[in-house]
Amino acid sequence: MRSLAGIVICILLALVYAASGTETPVHDAKGKSASNSQVKTTPVRQLEIQFDQAEEDENRSIGIYTNATITDGDTVIHCLKAIMHRKDHIIDVKGNVTISNPQADVSGDGGTVDYTSHVRTATLSGNVVMIIKPKKTEEPQAKQATSPSNSNNDAEIRKYPLEVHCEKIVYEYAKDKKHALLTGDFHIIQKLPDKTRTLTADHAEWIGLDDKVILYPPVHVQDDKGFQGDTDEQVVILTGKGNDTIKLGKGKAVIPIKEDENPIPSDSGK
Repeated sequence: MRSLAGIVICILLALVYAASGTETPVHDAKGKSASNSQVKTTPVRQLEIQFDQAEEDENRSIGIYTNATITDGDTVIHCLKAIMHRKDHIIDVKGNVTISNPQADVSGDGGTVDYTSHVRTATLSGNVVMIIKPKKTEEPQAKQATSPSNSNNDAEIRKYPLEVHCEKIVYEYAKDKKHALLTGDFHIIQKLPDKTRTLTADHAEWIGLDDKVILYPPVHVQDDKGFQGDTDEQVVILTGKGNDTIKLGKGKAVIPIKEDENPIPSDSGK
């Protein structure tokens, strides 16, 4: 009779909980109660692929896509042919490869993309070009027009990015990490309103979140106005908003000085 009475009491308590709208406690594997708000769900990341034609090999978990455009977060990858190895999270990208996001645009002949969540690295080789976009101001346009800090130089720097050329790039494009290692026949071209500047180095490193490019020696700088500089130390280029700074270590430079065509005669002979 006691056990029957206990069962009746449990049923009555359950009815009271249901009537009052109180949630039944959730218990974990060890019998401890846990709030439903503490139950964690794994976020789902989506990789979107657009293509003209596709071939799926289910046995090998391979997808082959022609004229493919792959969107991964804020990064868009395009190539003439993409071969996706789903088990390895690797995509072979071939032919006119371009990679675009708000910080930089990269192009090359071909390579691979590791789209693993914590990696997200593209390795391209052959005629690699990287356009490093200077950070734009976040102020509204109405404020830009009246703000004294919005100088012509600031507008020019946003308009004339760095154009990097090399033979190979290893480009990490995760949202919280923008980084690139650039090697092989490395040089930078920057076209400004009054001159074109060229920098060469052994190799370079781009740190996107810091708006910084590090050139590794030997480094040579020149422009079409006659300036030349050389250093055997690292060179840092800053490309942030309103910033166009090149920091050189110990070295030497040749600075052209334009002489007056019609100098004023000296009075010393009188």
